[in-house]
Amino acid sequence: MRFGRIGGMLIGGGVVLFVLGYALMIVGAAVGSPLTGVATALIGSGAATLCAAGPRPLEGKVIRVGLGTLAVGLASLLGSSVVAAILTYDPLESLPFGVLLIGGFLAMALGSLVTALSLVRVPGLSRVVGSLFLAGPLLFLVAGTIGSHVADVPFLSVIAGALVILGAIGFVLGGTGLGLLAIRGDRAVASRPGSAGVP
Repeated sequence: MRFGRIGGMLIGGGVVLFVLGYALMIVGAAVGSPLTGVATALIGSGAATLCAAGPRPLEGKVIRVGLGTLAVGLASLLGSSVVAAILTYDPLESLPFGVLLIGGFLAMALGSLVTALSLVRVPGLSRVVGSLFLAGPLLFLVAGTIGSHVADVPFLSVIAGALVILGAIGFVLGGTGLGLLAIRGDRAVASRPGSAGVP
């Protein structure tokens, strides 16, 4: 199995598992948090794999930088979770936790942005996937901004809720689409004459 297919399957599976884990967290299931942690590890591993050996249209230098930065950010967030789990006091009082958490979020946001914008520049399915990958987080951001004013205008809660749902759909479609691009690109390479047996 080629690296592109492996990376694509890790990202696609991780996105689906993350949504499942987050849904379980919402309903109060204890297993939800560990699932999101595993999903984060899968997505980060997939991004790192594609950064190292991504097929077309993920072989460009800029998008590989984006995928690598995304992988580093997710790894940092996982590290912050580990630090929080072993601390016997409030994690917010820990410098390593704060550095890993803030650094992880910044790297994840930057990596996602670079990856999405790189895909948007490519016509066809890549542009659709990049747009979805970009729209999901932006909708979450807008929903959070609107949600902070719900107490003043109750109707805004309906709008914020709708944006969260749309953002989740964009995240799922964009994430699984990224995995699909990797798998399709890997198959295209495998179908070329003389490519059999190439890892």
